[in-house]
Amino acid sequence: CEVPRLYCPPPPKIGAYRSHALARLRRPRTLVVPLRHPNRQASRLVTEALVVELQKSQIVEPISPYAPEARFLEDLAVWRDGALDVRALTAIRTRLGADAVVIGTITDYRPYEPPLVGLRVQLVSARTGKVLWGAETCLDARDGGVKTLMRHYYARRLADGGRDYGWRILLASPRHFAQFAAYEVVSTLSPPEP
Repeated sequence: CEVPRLYCPPPPKIGAYRSHALARLRRPRTLVVPLRHPNRQASRLVTEALVVELQKSQIVEPISPYAPEARFLEDLAVWRDGALDVRALTAIRTRLGADAVVIGTITDYRPYEPPLVGLRVQLVSARTGKVLWGAETCLDARDGGVKTLMRHYYARRLADGGRDYGWRILLASPRHFAQFAAYEVVSTLSPPEP
């Protein structure tokens, strides 16, 4: 919280799973499949934010689904009815040299103030189909704990001293809020500190 108070709201819960097998992989080449959502614009915006944050994490080497080499994805149904298509995984592994695939769903989305992004994502081995990492959260800017996280995110990642909005740019810009949500989810990919 900015001002000392008797009660500071807790940060939102981010449920995460991290397989021990992930620790054995050295920066796996990972295709990010467009996140599922009925609104294509929302899907692209949040998927691009996720690719950027995965790149910044240096834990995986992400491949954008919008990159020219991934155009063949349009002809594949990688993820359908909660199951991965084995032929699609083989094609991804062969054509892109991918070790893993990120699949997911935007569970909630509100681009206008106060913004809201809910995400459920998984990192799946392209060889075995096993889940290596998964995370799920819903970040609603009306929540005091989310606002606290937004301030910290802004101070660490965006603050440049010249913005008129300050941390409130995250409230005004769907792109910035999506980047914040992707950052929070990707932060669970790192091994926990001892």
